Amino acid sequence: MNLRRILTTLAATLVLASTTVWLLAQAPPAPAPLTEQQLERIRPIVQGTTAETARAQARLAECQRELAGLYARYELDEAAARKLQDEIVDLRRQLLTAHHRMQKALRATVNAEHLERLRRRLEQAAAADPEASGQSTSRSQTTPPCQP
Repeated sequence: MNLRRILTTLAATLVLASTTVWLLAQAPPAPAPLTEQQLERIRPIVQGTTAETARAQARLAECQRELAGLYARYELDEAAARKLQDEIVDLRRQLLTAHHRMQKALRATVNAEHLERLRRRLEQAAAADPEASGQSTSRSQTTPPCQP
């Protein structure tokens, strides 16, 4: 009789354990799609930040090239170098500020799951379109050169 009880308990434990493992292995349900109102709020946030970032990154790349050009010469124009350094620091600050502003606005619009999905989509879009992410080496038509 004890053997029967032990085997029954063992079988029940195995069923419970396998069911638990199966449930844990299941992917969590996807969050509900974004509402039209959320999309209407998100689009201008992302598009505005993307445009602002692209302009700042193009200008930053130009300033960095100009600064590298100054450093390539033996005679260093200290004033021009300082002015370019200051502009580079300011452009980086603008990029950080724009990114921070977008992150705050997104968090005010969507929940954590949606934010993670948006983050992945933005990363994929940036990887697929280096021009949009500011990784292009071509000079922007709207960005004037940095003047030392």
